Amino acid sequence: MVGVGVAAWLLLFALHNDGPRSGEVVTPRLAETLSWRAGRGADLSVCLEARSPDGSSIRRLDFSGIPDSSNPVAVVHFYRGDESLSAVRVPLDHRC
Repeated sequence: MVGVGVAAWLLLFALHNDGPRSGEVVTPRLAETLSWRAGRGADLSVCLEARSPDGSSIRRLDFSGIPDSSNPVAVVHFYRGDESLSAVRVPLDHRC
């Protein structure tokens, strides 16, 4: 029984999200396929990845590790074929 308790504690410790660490670069990544029609809005579902300062490791973050007073920002680029049309900065402020 003690082994099960220790294993559960280790799992919770490993999943604990303490947010971005000093020097890490946080990048939003699409979490699901996006179906977006021209002229209409769309919901972006993203996850956050933190890359170590030397680039050797990536870890997944969740929004619980980001203070409520700070919202990551995604830059969404729009294209027509290979031609870049514009880019929009989108605050990722809806936390699920």
